[in-house]
Amino acid sequence: MIKLFIISLILLFCSGCFQVSKDPSNSDQNTKESSPSFEVLMFKISNSEIRTNCVIRAKGRIWLGTDDGILSFDAQSLELEKHYLKGKKIAKIAVSSGNYIYARVLKRGLFCMHPDEDNFFFTNSTRIRDFVIKRNTNEVYCATSHGIDIYANSTFENIKIKGQGEFASNAKNVLKIAQDREGSFWLGTNFGLYKMTSRSSFEFYFANYQIIQSGSVINKSGNSPLIGNYFEDIEYMEGTNSLLLATNSGFSLLKDPQNAKNRSSWKSYTGNHGRSIVSDGEVVDTQVKGNAPLPNNYILNALQTKHSLYIGSEDGLAIFKNKKWSILNIDSDFLDDKINDLFLFKKLDKNIVYIATNSGIATITEEKFAK
Repeated sequence: MIKLFIISLILLFCSGCFQVSKDPSNSDQNTKESSPSFEVLMFKISNSEIRTNCVIRAKGRIWLGTDDGILSFDAQSLELEKHYLKGKKIAKIAVSSGNYIYARVLKRGLFCMHPDEDNFFFTNSTRIRDFVIKRNTNEVYCATSHGIDIYANSTFENIKIKGQGEFASNAKNVLKIAQDREGSFWLGTNFGLYKMTSRSSFEFYFANYQIIQSGSVINKSGNSPLIGNYFEDIEYMEGTNSLLLATNSGFSLLKDPQNAKNRSSWKSYTGNHGRSIVSDGEVVDTQVKGNAPLPNNYILNALQTKHSLYIGSEDGLAIFKNKKWSILNIDSDFLDDKINDLFLFKKLDKNIVYIATNSGIATITEEKFAK
């Protein structure tokens, strides 16, 4: 019984006041436009679909992270050029300003390929949950269960996070990491969000949450409009200077990361969701109306362009454009429901959004100068 209580307690304070909902209905924001036009990429390797965990486009190639290594294709012909790290499950790929390619291998750690070589090598890292390449360098900051590991000049060093608040010990459990244009790092933990302005300076932000204890509901107030305290993704968008926060309870947009303490800098979206209350002496769930028709409140990833916001979940991709929502999923003849990754590739005249799913890759093209 004690173990069950501890597990339920952890789930509640990680989830905040919101619970996963698969009900996409919402009367306030339910005006939808027709599904956006997308293109399915047919890579010249076989007629079968490529189950893709992550995708990037760099160095004239499209790089796909799969359960069986990395496949690199010519960006124009879509012909396979090379298969790297066969047999390894790839969770993330990124390229540094010096053209070093880094890959996170699930349950292994960080791998790297030098710009003058054509093979990956293991960096001797511990297991990592996420990583980001420091701006204009080849240094890699890795999110781990013991803080931040920095990989530079073929060696690692560790930064311990100074925990704050009631659950300060959770600060060491870093799940996701991103860096903004001012150089600050944003750390998504299994309870709350930390802004690291230097190796010894941290700010802490957390959402409202609930604790169920002895048949009662304890509502705890957060210190920010953040939705959810457990992080699935953090993405900084250079073009809009915004931080996108995907959590287990909804999506939060920090429109001005340099003014995170100003509540007007935040915008959040949730679909309909559950909230626990006490009724007639018993703890029961009640439904709360969300402010967006998200197909699922457990958000996996997101990205933003000048005119559009993309929010990925296990039940489809929600797109907010021209003050209207549209949903891409199997019901709208899209590739798949689960959105594993989103990547934005910028060209002079257009943006290309790459969408990775279990059933292949699709793209949405945005003309930059279209009305």
